Amino acid sequence: MQDIQKIITAGKLRMTPDATRYLHLLANLPGQGALRSIDKLLKLASKHAEKTGEVIGTNLLRSIQASRLGIRVASEIDRHLEMRTANVA
Repeated sequence: MQDIQKIITAGKLRMTPDATRYLHLLANLPGQGALRSIDKLLKLASKHAEKTGEVIGTNLLRSIQASRLGIRVASEIDRHLEMRTANVA
């Protein structure tokens, strides 16, 4: 979690709390959570945010995931994330 926070702080990114939580969950998902993947996702999101002035949110991150990985794979990852959060709650 600290590694992700360092990436966010170093890039001076403006993110919603839900986007930060999404990244933490993604980083801890077995088979998906390499920090390199999080870094790539944040680089793409920051480019978009620079162009539009948007704050990075979960919808943007999920949209980028779908573009990078395909809708089917991105949906499967989201399903796994939802199952993990349901098991924690």
